[in-house]
Amino acid sequence: MIYQSGVHDMLPFCSPRRGAYIAIAVAIFTAISTSSRTHAQPVPSVALAPTVTLRDRIETLDHELFEAFNRCELDKLANFFDPALEFYHDNSGVTWGREQFIADVKANVCGKFSRKLVAGSLEVWPIGNWGAVYSGTHHFCPVGAARCAGSGRFLHIWQNKGGEWRITRVVSYDHRALP
Repeated sequence: MIYQSGVHDMLPFCSPRRGAYIAIAVAIFTAISTSSRTHAQPVPSVALAPTVTLRDRIETLDHELFEAFNRCELDKLANFFDPALEFYHDNSGVTWGREQFIADVKANVCGKFSRKLVAGSLEVWPIGNWGAVYSGTHHFCPVGAARCAGSGRFLHIWQNKGGEWRITRVVSYDHRALP
């Protein structure tokens, strides 16, 4: 039986098949990026202010996204995701759709733990005029605990439609306990 939750099992940070999951994540990313080049119509490039880089924009979005996640502001959080979201998680399987993802956050995250981006881990790349991909490492910190208990890596694919950025795909992997 496969869980339909993308966040249900974030706290069991160990996976005996971590290498296989990384290989799967790379394969999924390759398939998605190839598919988007051959089937998707490019969204016209939205010019950023001269002093705002793509990295600046994605860092700002990451901060806003996880501020809503950590505060359990579910309506605000939902606006960061495409309705047809695909969320792949190494421990709990696949979540199909934004609605299910938000329900899972409400049931399994709110009041239980928060996420913190590991400084210096964020990497950002453009996907033509369509959007961007970013990855990094984050820690999960149980509410009320003196320190974070777990770590994981992530890869998010953002689509830019007329200046509105939404995440279409998430790969969340390499979850493990912190020493």
